[in-house]
Amino acid sequence: MLTQGERQSVPSLIMTSRELAAVVRQRYSAEPTAQEYLNQLRDLGSAKPGFLPS
Repeated sequence: MLTQGERQSVPSLIMTSRELAAVVRQRYSAEPTAQEYLNQLRDLGSAKPGFLPS
């Protein structure tokens, strides 16, 4: 049984986030909203060590 806050889909979400970040960085790096997304993703990785692969 899952406790509150546990998700079985985390590995899939991490993989998808990394793929999206790569495309955003490649195609839209000059866009302010793209930079905001990448910064938020980076902050999430810093706030939760081990959550996002390095």
